[in-house]
Amino acid sequence: MKEFNILYLDTDSYHTKNNYQNNINKHIYKTNNTQPLKFNNNKDNSSSRSYSLESSENKDNIALKNCFEEPKRTYFISYTNRTLEDVSWAKWTEWVLREIIGGTTIMQEYDFQLGDNFKERMHMALKSADVVVCVLTRTYMESIYCIEEWSNTERFIPVKFDDCKPEGLLKSRVYIDLYGLSREEAKKKLVAALQGTTRPKTEPEFPASPSFGQKNLCQVSQVKLNNLPVRNPDFTGREEVLEKISKGLTNFSRVIVVGAGGLGKSQLAFEYAHRHAADYQCIWVVNATSKTSLERSYRRFATRTGLPSAETDAFEHVLNHVVWWLEEHARFLFILDNAEGISNLYEYLPAGQLCGHVLINTRDAKHGIAGEEINVGVFSMEDSVAFLQKRLENTSKISRDDAQSLASMLDCLPLALEQAAAYMIVNEYTSCTQYLELLEKFGLEVLNERVLTIDGESAKTVATTWKVSIEQIPAESAARQLFNLCAYFAPDQIPLSMLIEGHKELPLPLQEVLALGNKHKHNALVGELTRYSLITLKRDDKGNALLSMHRIIQQVMRYSLAQANDERWLSCCLNLACAVFKYGHGTFKSMITFMQKVPHVLEIIRQFEGKSVDDEILKKIALLCNEAGRGFEYDGKYDEALKWLKQALDSREKIVGTEHPETATTYYNIARVCYRQGKYTDALKWYTKALTIREKTLGTKHPDTAVTYHYIARVYYRQGKYTDALKWYTKALTIREKTLGTKHPYTATTSNGIAEVYYRQGEYAKALELHMRALAIRKKSLHVEHPNTAATYHDIARVYYRQRNYGEALEWYNKALAIRRKMLGMEHPYTATTSNGIAEVYYRQENYTEALEWHMRALAIRKKMLSAEHPDTATTYYNIARVYYRQENYTEALEWYTKALAIREKVLGTEHPETAITSNGIAEVYYRQENYTKALEWSLKSYKILKKLGTTHPNITLVKSNLEEAYTSAGFTEPFEDWLKKNT
Repeated sequence: MKEFNILYLDTDSYHTKNNYQNNINKHIYKTNNTQPLKFNNNKDNSSSRSYSLESSENKDNIALKNCFEEPKRTYFISYTNRTLEDVSWAKWTEWVLREIIGGTTIMQEYDFQLGDNFKERMHMALKSADVVVCVLTRTYMESIYCIEEWSNTERFIPVKFDDCKPEGLLKSRVYIDLYGLSREEAKKKLVAALQGTTRPKTEPEFPASPSFGQKNLCQVSQVKLNNLPVRNPDFTGREEVLEKISKGLTNFSRVIVVGAGGLGKSQLAFEYAHRHAADYQCIWVVNATSKTSLERSYRRFATRTGLPSAETDAFEHVLNHVVWWLEEHARFLFILDNAEGISNLYEYLPAGQLCGHVLINTRDAKHGIAGEEINVGVFSMEDSVAFLQKRLENTSKISRDDAQSLASMLDCLPLALEQAAAYMIVNEYTSCTQYLELLEKFGLEVLNERVLTIDGESAKTVATTWKVSIEQIPAESAARQLFNLCAYFAPDQIPLSMLIEGHKELPLPLQEVLALGNKHKHNALVGELTRYSLITLKRDDKGNALLSMHRIIQQVMRYSLAQANDERWLSCCLNLACAVFKYGHGTFKSMITFMQKVPHVLEIIRQFEGKSVDDEILKKIALLCNEAGRGFEYDGKYDEALKWLKQALDSREKIVGTEHPETATTYYNIARVCYRQGKYTDALKWYTKALTIREKTLGTKHPDTAVTYHYIARVYYRQGKYTDALKWYTKALTIREKTLGTKHPYTATTSNGIAEVYYRQGEYAKALELHMRALAIRKKSLHVEHPNTAATYHDIARVYYRQRNYGEALEWYNKALAIRRKMLGMEHPYTATTSNGIAEVYYRQENYTEALEWHMRALAIRKKMLSAEHPDTATTYYNIARVYYRQENYTEALEWYTKALAIREKVLGTEHPETAITSNGIAEVYYRQENYTKALEWSLKSYKILKKLGTTHPNITLVKSNLEEAYTSAGFTEPFEDWLKKNT
């Protein structure tokens, strides 16, 4: 083979395509045969090349021709055959690569024959493959042979099919995440990721042509994936900072722009994006003001980038998708705006260098994020003058000297300059000189600096310009009223729909303007405030208006109203919140609405901290805190729920005392959260306090008293005191059937509870009958996707499981799981409970790999959403131990059983049935390890607990059988029954 001498051309000296081609002919390759290469238009429809090459049949030139073609890739499929599912994923992946992408594939299942030297065949296959594609699963990560396959290859692409979390060397690899996608979604994503950007079939523009630069001044509208705001036509100056950003993103994949409020950081980022639109295929702005707003932005991005279930999936799944996308793609610009609201921002971004760019705007330096940090200050005087003259160029209102005077008075603060310009544009008869006189009139010493803990100087400056603008809006106008109210909400994404919904609580004329259906007036109202740059307006995907107010303006407004002793606006906000903030459990829409409103409701509550308030206000605050607590409880955020419920309790005890029905309701709600947290002793204490009040004030036959009976029964049920549970359930059912009727959802709930007791007592036929009765009521009175309907599906599955009808059990569990994932989310504790049930079915079917996978999913949720010491977490530990036991991995089994026992003894007590069963599991491990003395000790411990409880559950028979077997194996000769009587 002849040697090619490759030369790099200086194309700066060639200004036409023909010259460029001639110089290639002269210089690009030197061979023994010096025939020039000819470029011909390619008539072939293949997308793999744009030109064919004509040359002699000289072997060197044939080799050269092949260099210009892109041959088909050879893919080696790396997978483990330890489970049928892994083999099936591998076969599906191989088919996509071969039939859809058109590659050549090598796969052990098809290409390795009996009698082959496995290591030699593997070595040759890896050597001949262009790309190694691995089927990344939990089982794969545990395989030593699989690790050897990919660790010795340079081109390696993992394709993730389950919820495994790559660790070690795999953690740094970019993978294609297909977990949770449908077949068509997965196929489309895999093909797109492996094929990359499609090659053009027509000749691209020649870069040296005179028109090239002009044609590539790309408009943002040409960037298919973007949500960038419209370009600000009045953006001026900041050239030095823009250049710093550009250089920073050349050297790093991340740039952090740091500066105080009101400096125009957002506009700076947007201008950079508009100027460099041609460099990107995606430009996406993320509102990082808070975790809630960031999550909302990420969900929208995930939806646009191929995750159709992004709005309903657990955020962890959405985050994984976004991180994967950023790791997999190039030519993107991700703008995280107002990122001071999130201290751990690094957790929401990929680690390491990226092929795209991330631009972060924040007031505070971000720790944990590697990148170029750029500090931004106020405008220079030149930029200030240029901005004012450009902004007012059609008004002839400002000379250079006036612009300098105005900029000087406003400290060259961009936000203040913008407001000043907006004022002069709206008030067309006001000149710059007149505006300067207004500033002198209001003065810069508007605020007491002691109350300005953030951006004090900026706040003073904005206060002045804000006062000038707001004075032009009549004090009792609807626009002025709306502005005053917005000051007390959270600053970002105030839903106008929230004010429309509660418009009856607002003052006139705002109440009339916001009357339902008056959309034209709504737009005019908001437009009046946006004209003066007092608020900004965005719309969500459905066109709903979301208002935002700059934090400094908000701070100034609150202080100004407080100084004037004008508390009516805050009181109005409180009344509005009470009218619209009622949590409706049961639908995904109700949770979305709750999450949209709750930041603003909690901000309104915070405004009363440290104030002297009357009982009426305290009562309303208690109501809101109670609703917030209920919403957080249903969302599975129990610590947050308890925080707000206890604040509600403080208020209610002050207002109405400790024996009022409203206080009882708060006791009851706190008890529910304690119950969800597995703190059964605390739960029983709070339920008993609520019951004492309700029986005294409402009587023993009131529906609210029945509710308390019902949940006291649930506590006893979880404590394993089934006789007590049945007694309290029966009391609740008697009241509910009499007061609500036999077909009411609450009656169904209590019937379902009684069925659970029968289930625990081994009376499965009775349990199934009551569950089916409850299901019929719930499907009719609620709807088929209500969380309570899902709960009944789950309970029915458990009965079928106990009856060893595993096919039916799995079907009902999957029904429950589908609803819980959709209505509650992927990370809700109830979702974990159903995942645990599915794992149990696979365990009974001896599919231990699948069982372990589902148990690990449940464990991840429970440890995150509950705690490491919650009884449900202990249940998962116990179940994982059982799987390891069946796999004869006794060391792991003993470790997990011990974890479960520690929690159960601590939380449930040493004489709980679940504690007994865990002790029995430990005994079984010791028996398999032939440590019969230990096995006997733990079996006896388990038997004593169950016997003392007097249970008729079949487990006591199992435990006694294990005990006798350990006794015999330990070599004792005394009759077992005699020994048992002595020791129990």
